[in-house]
Amino acid sequence: MKSVNGWKLIIIMIIGVLLGSILGEAFSTTFPLLSKGITAGLTSPLILDLKIITLTFGFTLKLNVASVIGMVLAFLLFKKVI
Repeated sequence: MKSVNGWKLIIIMIIGVLLGSILGEAFSTTFPLLSKGITAGLTSPLILDLKIITLTFGFTLKLNVASVIGMVLAFLLFKKVI
C-alpha cells in the first residue's frame, strides 16, 4: 500500500504545481511576484542520429512562486486527507 500512497502523492503534487502555475499566470498582472521564477533544462533539444532512427531529447522545468505555493498546499492537503 505504500506504493499506492506514493503514486497518489506524486499525482497530487503535479496537480498542485499545474494549478499554482495557471493561477500565477492568471494573476500575474495583479500580483507580479507570483510569476517570478526560474527555468532549468536543455535550451535546445539533444538530437541522436543513428541513421535508421533519430531520437530527440528535451526537457525544461519552469517553476514560479505560485507553482511552489501550489505544491506546498497540495502536500499539506495530501497529509491532511490521507
